Amino acid sequence: GLLEALPTILSASAKPADAAPGPMLRLSLLSAFARGAYGMTTAARPKLAMRFLGSSNLEVTEACLGTMTWGVQNSEEEAHAQLDYAVKECGVNFIDTAELYPVPLTAPEWRAGKTEEFIGSWLSANPEWREKVVLASKVAGFMPNSRVAAERTVPPTDPPPDCRLDRSSVRAACEASLRRLQTSYVDLYQLHWPDRYVPAFGATTYDFGRERDSVAVEETAREIKALISTRGGRDACREHPGEQPR
Repeated sequence: GLLEALPTILSASAKPADAAPGPMLRLSLLSAFARGAYGMTTAARPKLAMRFLGSSNLEVTEACLGTMTWGVQNSEEEAHAQLDYAVKECGVNFIDTAELYPVPLTAPEWRAGKTEEFIGSWLSANPEWREKVVLASKVAGFMPNSRVAAERTVPPTDPPPDCRLDRSSVRAACEASLRRLQTSYVDLYQLHWPDRYVPAFGATTYDFGRERDSVAVEETAREIKALISTRGGRDACREHPGEQPR
């Protein structure tokens, strides 16, 4: 019961008195409480519900592991601990990230793609898990003079180019994500937000005065289709094996 969990909880909480509880402590407490208070071993834990992703043949757990804090609010060690717990212990098979992550972008230590790098180092250390997880990432939409776009190259492009959803930008973003993730494919590639004007990032009212010329969605879709077929569908950014974007 709970008494059995106390040694683990006390060990996890052994830190300076003036230090705020961190993500690793919260993870340790959750894990200890689940195992001790409820007697939930990995074998006894209820299996997560599964469902097909949209109209695809990708079957994912209803619980998806979000990653956007990794690199600012969470260290690489903490990111790997969360992956181990969610994927290996709890059975989560769905991981979501983006080239923009981590957040917030205003943090002094922020760098676009850092989250993907943490996932990539975990996959490199656990290569047998790559085929067992559904990995999703995102390309950034319209963002002028963007440090996100700059980080698509090594070294970063200076001055920073614009983030757009034209053919060359989508391909550059995908290739950068694959490099950081240390994988030859992603299972789901998403548009984080459109190239055209939309009220976003907290805005709720459409402002006709902010409409601008934008990349045609057909161009974006054609490039994603090209990425899917570049290496036979599997070894490229893809929605899922063998199916073309609609």
